[in-house]
Amino acid sequence: MTEPNQEPIRSHEPRQPAHGHENHQSAQRPQGSQPQRHQLPPRDPNGEYRRLSTKPSFVTQSQSREIVLIPRTPSATTNIRQQQRDPNDRTVYIGKKLAMSYVLAVVTRFNNGDSEVKVKARGRNISVAADVTQIVKNRFIPTLKIKNVDITTEELTSDDGRVSKVSSMQITMTK
Repeated sequence: MTEPNQEPIRSHEPRQPAHGHENHQSAQRPQGSQPQRHQLPPRDPNGEYRRLSTKPSFVTQSQSREIVLIPRTPSATTNIRQQQRDPNDRTVYIGKKLAMSYVLAVVTRFNNGDSEVKVKARGRNISVAADVTQIVKNRFIPTLKIKNVDITTEELTSDDGRVSKVSSMQITMTK
């Protein structure tokens, strides 16, 4: 027991937490230090995050003691796809985004003065194309008419030469 004027004796050892309430992070961290924060990767000039990689941005080939650096180039298929798209094309291509993103694209096309807009999808995204068309027709533009629905099979050739057949659908809408 302690007398009224005397302070209790305190141990210099850290107090043990009650059972079940252990703080594992504070037990491992030295006292007074801040927890480490996750650092985001650096951004490129476009403002997007660059992917940090341990691999160099070039491929090396050694030929009789000399090293030849070959820069990596983007896939040829991405360049072809970018060149094929026409800015005046009235087609909305359905991809991996949510359906409402494509609904917004279709409604924007009609509001910008286009009288006809096409929605095109392949494979699993065919149902999304049908959903987009019905959402635009029932919620946003009740006067919308579905002019044509084309269902075809496209043959796609992969980079390694394999040919695969994919179902595709194109829905033509008019205002």
